[in-house]
Amino acid sequence: MCGVEIPYNIDDLKMYDQSNGWATVTVPEFAVLNTEGGAEGWKDVTPETTNGLFTSINKDTAFIVSTTGEEKQIYRTTNRGVTWEETTIHSKSDGMYYVYFIDENTGWITGQVRSEGYNNRIEILATEDGGKGWIEVKVDDQMEEGYKNGAVFTSKDHGLITATLPGEPLLYTTSNGGEMWTKKKLVVTDKPLPDLFSEPQTPTFYNENEGILPIVNWSDLSNNRKIVVPKEDQNLHFNSVDVNHIWQTTDGVNLYIVSAAPENNEVISVPEALNLENAHILAFSFISSKEGFMVVKSNEKVYWYVTHNGGKVWQ
Repeated sequence: MCGVEIPYNIDDLKMYDQSNGWATVTVPEFAVLNTEGGAEGWKDVTPETTNGLFTSINKDTAFIVSTTGEEKQIYRTTNRGVTWEETTIHSKSDGMYYVYFIDENTGWITGQVRSEGYNNRIEILATEDGGKGWIEVKVDDQMEEGYKNGAVFTSKDHGLITATLPGEPLLYTTSNGGEMWTKKKLVVTDKPLPDLFSEPQTPTFYNENEGILPIVNWSDLSNNRKIVVPKEDQNLHFNSVDVNHIWQTTDGVNLYIVSAAPENNEVISVPEALNLENAHILAFSFISSKEGFMVVKSNEKVYWYVTHNGGKVWQ
């Protein structure tokens, strides 16, 4: 099946409907793209910055946070990247590594202050005015243990951070905006192995209560349901629209269609399904349980594909 050839090596993709979305490119250099016309509408809308953390809130609004230096910049657009507002952030971290917004005004950025073995000390900054002003969220001594991922909040008060120790994934939670954090150990298998290294990823939430947390070879769903995913986890690319419709690739070649019922799981070999030599998944994004988009590279050419049946057939 032949997709639409596009001129960008997209490595992160977020579509909001059939036509509108955002993407980022890191090769040959960092760039932010926006489209109003699907595959054929991509435009480079990068502001005057060479790299950064990118997140979009909707088809119009997005943020970029510069990652290094004592003074860091955050760029905000509300018109699809036509113009960007720049604000300087004063931070004590070595570098920012995660940005998360729950709406156009409320967001958090996480940076690393120092790293020692399997532990890292982090800094969390919060904004309630779209990035114009930032305050530091308390990170107390309870959060010393583990190598921590970025902070994810489901509301101004409720947040969580996943962390990794050898064989022991951790979860830090707050219900008062970060004034106090509680540590919990995550059990990801009923029969722990002595050499198991469980690495929790950043969770995806659909509302304040429901979400999915990928953990290396496991995806732990709400209500303690579990999904078995492949063991050859190298570069996890993960997307979902709810707790029952999940897509991931670990090798860029196979697309795993995962559900809460393991008997319904499917594996799609992308080179075979698309009849493309050396085909490799660059990114994908689903807007519903049926409608999705995938960017595939084959012999230095990049193609855009669409599915209307949950990823089983692409065209």
